[in-house]
Amino acid sequence: MSDAEIISRIEKNRGSIHSGRQDAQSVLNELIAEYANNPSECVQLALTINRALALHHLQSNNVLAIQISRDALIKHANSGCHIPLARLMWICGHCLAFTGNYAEAHEWLTRCIDEADKEISDVKKVQHIHADALHDLAMLTAFSGGAQEKIRTYLTDASEIFKQIDMVEGIGICVMGIGNTYYEEGRVDEALENYTLAAAMFENCEVPSNLASAYSNMGNCFVSTKQYEKAEEYLEKALQIREQIGSKSEMAISYHTLAELHRSKGEPEIAIQWFLKCKDIFEDSDSQLHFPSTLYALADLYEQTGNCVQAAAYYKKYIDLQRSQHTREKEDAIAQAEAKFEVAQKDKESALLREKNKQIEQYAHLLEISNNELRQFAHVASHDLKEPLRMVSSYMGLLEKRIATKLSAEENQFLQYALEGSLRMENLINDLLSLSRINAINKKEKVNLNVVMQEVLLNFQDNTTAQRASIEVSALPTILADKTHMQQLFQNLISNALKYNRNDVPVVKVTAENVDNMVCINVADNGIGISERFHKQIFEIFKRLHTRAEFSGTGIGLTICKKIVDQLNGQIQVQSVEGKGTTFTIQFPVEIVIA
Repeated sequence: MSDAEIISRIEKNRGSIHSGRQDAQSVLNELIAEYANNPSECVQLALTINRALALHHLQSNNVLAIQISRDALIKHANSGCHIPLARLMWICGHCLAFTGNYAEAHEWLTRCIDEADKEISDVKKVQHIHADALHDLAMLTAFSGGAQEKIRTYLTDASEIFKQIDMVEGIGICVMGIGNTYYEEGRVDEALENYTLAAAMFENCEVPSNLASAYSNMGNCFVSTKQYEKAEEYLEKALQIREQIGSKSEMAISYHTLAELHRSKGEPEIAIQWFLKCKDIFEDSDSQLHFPSTLYALADLYEQTGNCVQAAAYYKKYIDLQRSQHTREKEDAIAQAEAKFEVAQKDKESALLREKNKQIEQYAHLLEISNNELRQFAHVASHDLKEPLRMVSSYMGLLEKRIATKLSAEENQFLQYALEGSLRMENLINDLLSLSRINAINKKEKVNLNVVMQEVLLNFQDNTTAQRASIEVSALPTILADKTHMQQLFQNLISNALKYNRNDVPVVKVTAENVDNMVCINVADNGIGISERFHKQIFEIFKRLHTRAEFSGTGIGLTICKKIVDQLNGQIQVQSVEGKGTTFTIQFPVEIVIA
């Protein structure tokens, strides 16, 4: 059976729940047992709707109906089943109205309309929810003492929607609701006309509780015009239907109207008996709709019959109930005010965050433009500087060859200064260009550091031979990086290890190890070392610790190393004791390590 067929079967049971059929609960239990493990969220939502409606219609347990509806709304919030979600929101609003929580009920009814509007494929169900919500908004307005004209507007709009989707029962409910507004205004004849029309519509519908409501309202009209025989006839009809349905909340309404009938007839003892039956039901349920008026009527009737003790007791119950409702309404109002404040604050924070993100994006864009311009400038500047510098070096070299023998020792020294200066300038330009390229977007690829080290050592073959140096390399990992950058990194470190070394046999050891989710590569030497006070400064650009007479260099090599490592979210640190060698430790995050 498809999900659509299962949902259709569940919705058929929903009609039985609305009509108050005796087997509705047992059929629902069977459906729950059969489809409890169905993975479809829409099927589970359909079952929850029926459970909540059964709690409301068959058991008068509005609190539990609200609870399971809210739980399902949280659990299935992202299901995309907009109509079932909207129906659960409607149930929350509908049941909250019966518990006297009007403000929250209004919020849920408004939300259910918004949720239903998200559905674009089933217009009829969307309209049905709209109409039900409008009807309940009218009911809320009536419960909270709103203007009758406003109530009629809600009901008229709901009735028009019910007509569009051809729901006679819905039209009848709205007609009866408009009749209630006429009754409240004392327009009894117009009210009776609407109730009679609604009853005629309900006679052919499957929900007998609506017909019972129409009969009950007709009986009230006859009570107000003191046509007691007709009043009792219709009120008894309503009670019979409600007793057949077995809905306690509906039966309590009939007891209430029959009590008012006998009260109007001047039969306080009979009226008290009906009100007591009504009270017993209200005390065992969470419905507050007629409970205050029942307590007040009992107090008044006991006072009329001279039973002052009972009258005082019921007046106290009435006052306590009103006080608790007032306290709850106040707490609800405070809670809503706090919720609105929190929402407003969150909206402000979200707006501020969006503005900050927008500014960050603008700054990032401007920074990228600036970086591109700097890279272009570095390339152009290096080219424009290197070309005349090459010309200066070339002509100085030619000049040396032609006139060196004709120059004095001092003049030859001046010429050497010029040649050395042009060479240093060329090295500086090359290093600056290398530094500017580190931040450029580079291609990440698998780089075997063992292969990189072999290429680097080939470049230093002449140096190692001349210095009788020993370079030992253990097994290194393969990482995701830019190969050219890795060559620059190790070339600079090996070059420094050999350059800043006065030992007869310079020794450089390159090792790798895993430490705290990082891959550490150590480049250790037995060179001259670095004073501890310079450990943080050596990575700064142009930072030199020795004169050019002692050691050559531009002071950019270690800056390049740090930028390469930073770009891979790694770290480079130095440990050194002056005169006893230096160890550079490069830490790469394990995420970039392949093997």
